[in-house]
Amino acid sequence: MNHFEPNIGAIRPGDCISEAWSLVTSKLGLYIGLGIVAALLMSCIPIVNLFLAGPVMGGFFYTVLRDQRGEPVEFGNLFKGFDRFVPLMVIGLILQVPAIIYQILNLTFDLTRLLMSGAGGSPSYGDIGRSDVPFGSGAIAWPVIALMVGVWLIMIVWGLLLTFAIPLSIDKGLSVGDAIKGSMNAVMGNIGGVIVLVILQGLVAMAGVLVFCVGLLVAMPVAYAATAIAYRQVFPPSSDGPTFSSVPPPPTEYGFGAGL
Repeated sequence: MNHFEPNIGAIRPGDCISEAWSLVTSKLGLYIGLGIVAALLMSCIPIVNLFLAGPVMGGFFYTVLRDQRGEPVEFGNLFKGFDRFVPLMVIGLILQVPAIIYQILNLTFDLTRLLMSGAGGSPSYGDIGRSDVPFGSGAIAWPVIALMVGVWLIMIVWGLLLTFAIPLSIDKGLSVGDAIKGSMNAVMGNIGGVIVLVILQGLVAMAGVLVFCVGLLVAMPVAYAATAIAYRQVFPPSSDGPTFSSVPPPPTEYGFGAGL
């Protein structure tokens, strides 16, 4: 198993956003197209989108990392993540576990009614005896609300810890377990930079919404590209790892060619 040691304290959030902006705007049509197709694949096909998220994001990161090195990029690069479909699919599913649990809880319990009950509200006269009013007191509602808040916090922390799992898988060819461990180690060694980067990405997304929502067509590719650039700051290119552009080893590497 190959080990890739991350650079510690290497993330420069402002530079990530700046470089991402430069990359995206230099090929604006391409990145807008990539962003639209990626968003459609990851959101518009119920259930199936859960399995596509990892490979699609892998393809997007693949494109950004190539572009960052000055290599040719094209729309078809988005689908390079499907070359590693199974590991990227599994990582994508693992990333979404807390979000799936949260959605199940949200669908199971009426959160609005829980909040009203937890705040001291009580059912109206017309609600008395109705079977669809699951809770009659805040004493029951608050534990469920606390559970959902806890899952929401876990979802945020989990997403942070696995920030670099997909890029590690597509770039270094790591297994699911190694990619997750590598991402956790990298994030813990760069936790301040990761948190600031996420805040800046949120501000970029908000700016996109404010520009009549059309700005999201640019803001979202910039935000995603910033993650790939942060990854490269933590894991710079090296000759000891199997990157996606590596040259195959000679036959003698595997014991063939004896006597040649």
